[in-house]
Amino acid sequence: MKRISFWLSMAFALLFFALLFLFFRENSTPVTINYIVGSITLDLSLVLLASFVAGALLTLLIMLCGQISRSWIISKQKSELKRLQNHIDDLRKSQA
Repeated sequence: MKRISFWLSMAFALLFFALLFLFFRENSTPVTINYIVGSITLDLSLVLLASFVAGALLTLLIMLCGQISRSWIISKQKSELKRLQNHIDDLRKSQA
């Protein structure tokens, strides 16, 4: 089963890179990007790839911030749970 999975993933990777190659070949038109202090001429495919990578990195950064926030909340709730469990244990001991 692992062998089939390996070859299937290799086939998908090969297909992905073949499509990526076709994408770069078809979008090799030079485009000029104007910004505040100047301009630069690049292939359209590189501009699109850079935009995709920048968007992916921004998405990962936002997800990381959310994960850190959730981890902090979970840690806070665990310490509160431990404090309340200790309080319950103390109340049970005082009742006995």
